[in-house]
Amino acid sequence: MDNQSLETVYTQEEISNEDYKHKKNLERCKNKSVHSKQFSVEHFKVEKLPEAFRESPLGDLVTRMTKLTVRLHYSFQEKGKQKFCLGSGFVQRVIQESGSLCPCQKCIDSSAGQRETTWFKLMISSASCVFSRFDSNAKKYATADIEFRGYEEIKRKVSIFKVECDTSVSEESDWCVCFGASHDQELCFKLMGYLDEFEASQKNLYQWHRQNENAKNLKLMIIVGYPNGGPMKISVVESYQREHIKDVGNGQSICRYIYGAVTCPGSSGSPLYICGQPIGGFGYWFGHPHCHARGSTEKGFSCTGTECGY
Repeated sequence: MDNQSLETVYTQEEISNEDYKHKKNLERCKNKSVHSKQFSVEHFKVEKLPEAFRESPLGDLVTRMTKLTVRLHYSFQEKGKQKFCLGSGFVQRVIQESGSLCPCQKCIDSSAGQRETTWFKLMISSASCVFSRFDSNAKKYATADIEFRGYEEIKRKVSIFKVECDTSVSEESDWCVCFGASHDQELCFKLMGYLDEFEASQKNLYQWHRQNENAKNLKLMIIVGYPNGGPMKISVVESYQREHIKDVGNGQSICRYIYGAVTCPGSSGSPLYICGQPIGGFGYWFGHPHCHARGSTEKGFSCTGTECGY
């Protein structure tokens, strides 16, 4: 694929004049004719996978991915008007902190004596375009909606207090990490358990893939995210192209993946799993998995950001 084609691929954060109105987002989406190719969590079955993967650990891994995929959400001002940005992200790590003041929105709004000193820091990967309009000095934080399927009331929110974007590997790099704060112990310990299960599922799938010749011949990718701001959807990609840009050593390179998947505004930041990759995830700036960044209705293809990885 040439660079001229890639110029028609646009970032896919969802921008709206109203707070989350899913039906309106769907109605104006330019990809609505192919929304049926995006599967809800409830309707995703192993039968949606290529035959070679139907008895593999992949179905279990997809389930684990959905439990760690979050919707990112914040408001911003544009030409004096309030607008809203929605994107996707993936919980990579949960770290318990002690002895420092919790930076969540609730604690910031409280007096110093009432702020929690035992809290949890969540590292959430996403695409930098999702936060391109985010004002870190604004009074309102961004939020990560946890265990949100898209129709029910949002019960679990985590305040995003910091965003870091990676520009060191390439000017085109789209990967970023945002940091969330919570003192909901039940939620955070549950997420820690989900991460352990996800890591074990990745290992099982990788070992299975190495021993299965039919699977090795397929280029399969899974994308989980919040197209159009929700509900959560799963896309199965059966063909992709890896574009090598340059080597950086230790078996890693700066590269991106290009694929013909149905992605929509709101999909930017979605985690994706490339079957057969030797890693799937918990690196920081290096060795991290790619996330979805851009898509095009005109050319019919999407791509990850330019990242450092395998």
